[in-house]
Amino acid sequence: MATPSSAFITAFRQFQLPAAMLPVFYSEAYNMGFGGIEKVLSPHPFDATKYRGVFKHLRAGPLASAFAPARIMAPPAVASDQDLLIAHSEEYLRSLKSSTTVAHIAEVITLAVLPIFMVNYGIVTPQRTMTSGTAFAAKAAMQAGWAINVGGGFHHASCNEGGGFCIFADISFAIKLLMREGLQRAMIVDLDAHQGNGHENDFAQDKDRVYILDVYNRDIYPGDRKAKSGMSLNVPVSSGIADAEYLQTVNESLDQALAQFSPDLIVYNAGTDCLIHDSLGRMAVSEQGILDRDEAVFRRALSRNIPIVMVLSGGYQSSNSRVIARSIENMVEKFDLLSRPWLVKQ
Repeated sequence: MATPSSAFITAFRQFQLPAAMLPVFYSEAYNMGFGGIEKVLSPHPFDATKYRGVFKHLRAGPLASAFAPARIMAPPAVASDQDLLIAHSEEYLRSLKSSTTVAHIAEVITLAVLPIFMVNYGIVTPQRTMTSGTAFAAKAAMQAGWAINVGGGFHHASCNEGGGFCIFADISFAIKLLMREGLQRAMIVDLDAHQGNGHENDFAQDKDRVYILDVYNRDIYPGDRKAKSGMSLNVPVSSGIADAEYLQTVNESLDQALAQFSPDLIVYNAGTDCLIHDSLGRMAVSEQGILDRDEAVFRRALSRNIPIVMVLSGGYQSSNSRVIARSIENMVEKFDLLSRPWLVKQ
């Protein structure tokens, strides 16, 4: 258990979103890599610097002044292993001291030959920082009504294991932290193309407090049958699904979920690997379909005054950062998020 003297826990407890800042979190420390050698070592298509790409597009777009660096927050503190015990077992965290273990989780097996300090620098520390960002963004959402962590969404990691490029269970971590501060009920809306088996395993015995809606491609990784018991609403779709069917499915599922459960917070895992031509997601949703999907999730949350925090999750094409930036711009404009009276939860 984390102690009250933990720097991260103290920063989290005391955090208040500064008036001049957007509830948007990003740090250059989010971006992963080993100086480019990972592209030689592994064919894994993950763009480990797409987070930087999102802000590059936002700062070159029509809302550039709104997303000025001075208005964007980095996580005020980074979680230690002691803090991460809130969401992970001690045995699992110890296992991450092995390059071989991290290489297996990251699906970049040749990383096993690198010394652990390099593996930490290239992937473990960035994911630890993004995990911290998800936690602070979730708290900011409770204060401001909405927030975005331009990173995170590691939904294949659970208490006892990682997988699918996901080392830390950032969504579970954020929810468990907030529940220590009084959060009663949370909903996870997972629209990444892959099943969110990590948080489903974590909250399978806590469905009264954590409702999980998962719309995912049934034909791809991870196919975790056991984890499906953690879903409150299981919505498998097929490879090749395109805008009309996909958006109808998402909209109907959202309405069903919100009719069944009244959350105090929505954590939106907004994977863009359902975008057409994604080799891993194997779906056929257009760029406009992504914008419409994200807008649909935010519309339902904001219209009900339910705080919502968005994390990026998967997406494996060079176009993903541009599409994510366009979606953020679309929601800022559609919902007047820069001037909207922000919900304040007492």
